[in-house]
Order: sequence, then structure tokens, then C-alpha cells
Amino acid sequence: AFAKSEGCYKCLMDCLPEQVGLVKPLGFKRKEDQMVVDLTPQNKRKGNEEKPPDTCVPRSRALEDGDYAKNFIGLLSQLTSCGTVTESDFQKRLQLRRKNEGQVCVVVEDTKSKHIVATASLMAVHHHHAKGLVGHIEDVVVDSKARGQGLGRVIISEILRVAREQGCCQCVLNCSDKNMSFYTKYGFRKGKVGMALYF
Repeated sequence: AFAKSEGCYKCLMDCLPEQVGLVKPLGFKRKEDQMVVDLTPQNKRKGNEEKPPDTCVPRSRALEDGDYAKNFIGLLSQLTSCGTVTESDFQKRLQLRRKNEGQVCVVVEDTKSKHIVATASLMAVHHHHAKGLVGHIEDVVVDSKARGQGLGRVIISEILRVAREQGCCQCVLNCSDKNMSFYTKYGFRKGKVGMALYF
């Protein structure tokens, strides 16, 4: 009830397989499984250094005011239903995100086409069980026309760099079974069961 009263359209939780039966009666449905990566210094991994081909010249950075015109919402629409988002809506949401410390949206812009070709969001939050912040990674998508060029590596490497910079000791994300092998290349391992309640 609290999440809905705060304007949330969904509530996510991760639970152990044996706990799924406890939350289903509350309306939660199985979503995607959780993947976890440890970001503590002793587990720092060297990223894959190969560069994407010259068909796309990527530049990773934070989401900016002008990105509405660079097809940011069109890119997100390849991942999820965005509804109608006007430029004014985009600007309001961007300002809210900037006010929330620990929230960042990273994009990859193709400097040739001036389009956003990949994005990922990070919410760094305190958990009682963690020794530091836990980064929740969401909305990871690479433009369908630019896949196979190494941009997934670029966006995941950048969002993990930002998470480390913000002091996250680990990051979690939810993904489908077909995408798990991609994330294991960056140190992620299977965690809990992802559940979602939509309002």
C-alpha cells in the first residue's frame, strides 16, 4: 500500500525459492532471476578491453537534458512499455532523478549518428545486511540496430564503474535466463528469485 501511495507503478523483491509461495498470495508474480556481482576491492575484475568496431563510435556518459531528442525514450521502448512520454515529462523525470542521491542513468551515445544506443540505470541503496551500498541495476538495453558491436560490454562496464565510484559493495540486477551468460562474463552469479507486483 505504501509503494502505491508514493506513486510507484510496481514493487520488486527478491526472495529465496522456498519463499516464493509466501509472496504469491500478495499478488507478486515471478519475474526474472536475480544476478549478483561483488564489487569489493579483492574481487575487482579487469574488464574486456576489446573495442567496438568503427560502425559506431560510442561515448558513455550520464543522461542529459538533450537526450530526449536523441531517441532515449525510443530506446527504452525496446525494453518495456513507456507509454506517451513528452519532452516535458522527460525533463521532469530527469530533474527528479538528479535530486535523488545515488540514482544515475548512464547512456552510450553514438557520436556519428548522435543517437543514444545503450542505457542502464543504477540506484545505490543502503541494506542492513550489506557492509556498504548495494547498487540495483535496471533498464539495461542496447538498441536493436546496434547489437553485436560490443555496446553491452560498454554499458555494463560503465554502470559498474559508477557503482564502485558511489561506494557500492555489490550490484544486483534481474534478467531472463537467456541473458544470464552475458552477465556472468562480468562476474555476476545467480542470486535469488525476482518477484514483481504491478499496481
